[in-house]
Amino acid sequence: MIKGAFLVEPLTENKISKIIDLGVNEISLKWEYCNEKHTDILRNQGIKVYAEFSVFVHEEMWRKHPGSRPIDRSGHPMEPVNGYYGVCPNHPKVREEKLMTIASVIENKSIDGLWLDFIRYPCHWEGVRTPPIAEYCFCPNCLEKYEKEVGGTPEGDKWVTWKCEQITGFVKEVRKRIEISGKSIQLGIFAVPWFDDEYGGAIRSIIGQDFRALSSYVDVFGVMAYQKFTGQPINWISDIVEAIDRTTGKSVVPLVQSMDRPEKVSSDEFEYSIGMAIKGSSKGMLIFHLEDLLMNEDKFKILQQVFNSCG
Repeated sequence: MIKGAFLVEPLTENKISKIIDLGVNEISLKWEYCNEKHTDILRNQGIKVYAEFSVFVHEEMWRKHPGSRPIDRSGHPMEPVNGYYGVCPNHPKVREEKLMTIASVIENKSIDGLWLDFIRYPCHWEGVRTPPIAEYCFCPNCLEKYEKEVGGTPEGDKWVTWKCEQITGFVKEVRKRIEISGKSIQLGIFAVPWFDDEYGGAIRSIIGQDFRALSSYVDVFGVMAYQKFTGQPINWISDIVEAIDRTTGKSVVPLVQSMDRPEKVSSDEFEYSIGMAIKGSSKGMLIFHLEDLLMNEDKFKILQQVFNSCG
């Protein structure tokens, strides 16, 4: 069972001590924070290290490559949403630079796994409650590429299939980089927690994540099952895990929210959400995030007890 923790800040010796006390057997952190001094300590303790890599996101990309700013169907550029800057997944320079950096991470970092984050079309999915949902991207790069490869009006099944192929194709290229390296590195993606038919099939038409196609290249699906962010009941966590497991046949691991955002997660709710996360076909869980957990002694003890009681 994966007993994981996601970090949003660099490792410290104090955090390493807490990670060991918690009973964690896998941590995930930004690739920039993967320094050998700390990761070697963890790996020597039998704790696996996964590097998180943010793909199609960041304000820096908008500044560096203005053409990467997504365009909606009406021709309007995307505006930032709560600090989220989505990036067009078909901008050639963005794809090239991201793949080069990922190849460097694979080659130079001592890691057991790689998480691809923001591996999708732009959408602030956490805030979606009802359709319509803004769709991207209709920039010149996307329209020219679609016209060349498929042709016709960018709509309907052909358009949706093509969009998904752009995301799956990038993941396939990352898989190739891992194979070329000769290293034993697990590849995971962070999946938007939508059912196949939710919002009119938006997981494919808006997000561009075709779980069945992605399963050919992905070892583990990390489902961002943040019940408070999404306004979902806690039972939903196990439901979405089971659905993605049925579709992919691969390991599915939910990320469980510890943060009191946008409202408080009580200790009872937290304990119940852990139970929903690790039941059924789930292969474990990742707590999101460790730094928040360390500020709440009750929640820390709850998770510690669960992790220490599980094999």
